[in-house]
Amino acid sequence: MAHVIRDQGTSARVGMVRSRVRLFLLAIAIVFCFWGLTATWGIADVVATAHQSAQGLNQELGPLNRLDFDPDVRPSLGEKKMPWYFVGNASSPFPFIVAVDFVYAVGSTAGQRSREYIFWFFGLKLPVYQRVDWMS
Repeated sequence: MAHVIRDQGTSARVGMVRSRVRLFLLAIAIVFCFWGLTATWGIADVVATAHQSAQGLNQELGPLNRLDFDPDVRPSLGEKKMPWYFVGNASSPFPFIVAVDFVYAVGSTAGQRSREYIFWFFGLKLPVYQRVDWMS
């Protein structure tokens, strides 16, 4: 019967590498799990909050009419009855970050288009950055 003599140092290194690989794979799985939650629940939560916020933009003209299409991408679809707003093109570029486009017009020369980046953490929503594309 032949016995294989293993170097204890090599065995310990192999065990350490395996545990690091397992830890790395676990970290990747956790990141993708959080990203998936952000891409589903986080986007829905941020978009719903944006729709609620749009209703308070201009009380003098009455409630804003919601557009179901992006007016800058497909301006010929439907009618844009003043005042109007659009919330859409939402995505999650990173875990816990939601990006959403917000466009509104309360008059022929009063409106704005912006993309907002929101830190979302299970109901907590904090604005991180806002890029304004146009404003009148």
